[in-house]
Amino acid sequence: MKFHRLVLFVILLSVTLQACSSRRPLVRVAMWAGEEEKSGVLDVDGVEVIALGRFQIHRTSEIGVAVVEVQGLEGLVDEDGDWIIEPQAERARVFTSPELDRVGGPFYQLENSDEQHSNCEIRRVKTGERVNDVELTSCYEIEAPLFAVGTVNSGNLKGFMNTNWEMEIPAQFEFGGYFRDGLAKVRVTEAYAEALCASDAPLENEHIRAACQEFDNSRAYGWGFINRQGQLISRFDYQQVSSYSSGRARVRRYDDSGSYLYGYIDETGVEVIPPQYIWATDFSEGYAVVDATGEGGHAKIIDLEGNYFINGICTAEPFSEGLAFVAYSCSPTKQAYINTSGEIVIPDLGDGPFLAGHAWVYDIKARNYGLIDKKANWVLPYRLTEEPKRQSDGLSRFEIPQETEEWKYREGWINPDGKIIWPPDWNDPCHENDVIVWPEGSCEK
Repeated sequence: MKFHRLVLFVILLSVTLQACSSRRPLVRVAMWAGEEEKSGVLDVDGVEVIALGRFQIHRTSEIGVAVVEVQGLEGLVDEDGDWIIEPQAERARVFTSPELDRVGGPFYQLENSDEQHSNCEIRRVKTGERVNDVELTSCYEIEAPLFAVGTVNSGNLKGFMNTNWEMEIPAQFEFGGYFRDGLAKVRVTEAYAEALCASDAPLENEHIRAACQEFDNSRAYGWGFINRQGQLISRFDYQQVSSYSSGRARVRRYDDSGSYLYGYIDETGVEVIPPQYIWATDFSEGYAVVDATGEGGHAKIIDLEGNYFINGICTAEPFSEGLAFVAYSCSPTKQAYINTSGEIVIPDLGDGPFLAGHAWVYDIKARNYGLIDKKANWVLPYRLTEEPKRQSDGLSRFEIPQETEEWKYREGWINPDGKIIWPPDWNDPCHENDVIVWPEGSCEK
């Protein structure tokens, strides 16, 4: 009997925890009357969650929480429209992920400021309990294992807090990014650069030494990368950097030619592909798109060593789910999706990235947009005259042109199943508008 009770308890606990961390994306929708906006919230099926005009909705989250504004202050409401926390902050943000759920998440931040100081609190959504004992002046997006924060008495410098809510890397940087592959981008201060160059670091690290040798130059300090111990592992004179992807980080720095050029560093800080490109993307699935001319129409796809994978193309998009859009010429008639072997797998179509097995593409012949799968099958009965943007949660957003009569709705939403959930009635083939194009005969009145 005791064993059965224990099993039942474990099952109930498991169900409870799963329910607490379940994902239920919400969609912010709005309708305009002149310059007055009324906003509300729908679920992914298009069911009204918060009625238009009840609150001024600023943002929604994927856990059934919406950020609302009342008289200039933000608070949080749940999917029933009940207050989680009443408006009391200049900015409220919600953060969730499987990693954060394992440490008691989801969480929200409350940020306020005045002429003398600013502050940020981090609290649990479920209980409202404040988790940070360290007094913070600013917070960035909460991520595991570390995320950037500003601390009191640090002169607004940034360090990194862990999900035990302790300062793991002291505040010493002008800005901090997210840790990817164990490394995070940081912007160093002039004082930090001076102290670094006066230490033994240039003797121990050739990348730091190279940056220190140019320290008399006004461009000599800026962005670099640190490890989990807070140690700089790269040059710190980059004008721009991106987070690591496929073991490479895109960097941009001043070159002897008098230009700012893009290149790539590896996880040890080595410039494995020296700065040489006017334009470049991050690496994705082992490849990046670059252009050394800056004139357009001269793009190339390179591998992790900088070797040309595809050369002599007009432009391309990074790989996503094993496929990449390539425009072989700047004429819109020669385009395709290729695989990571360089083979054309979907000819004559292209534009958007594949997400969850589907992509929005432009049909040159029909002059409209449709959704395809990886076998180039059209998966929806309708097309759009405006380009939809597919999001990671499967929702797609499209704009409604200003000159149309329907401009009281300035954007529309399509759910992961292809149902048009906003504006109202647009999923009906008999509804007339200038954006959704149904096949002839779809409306049977």
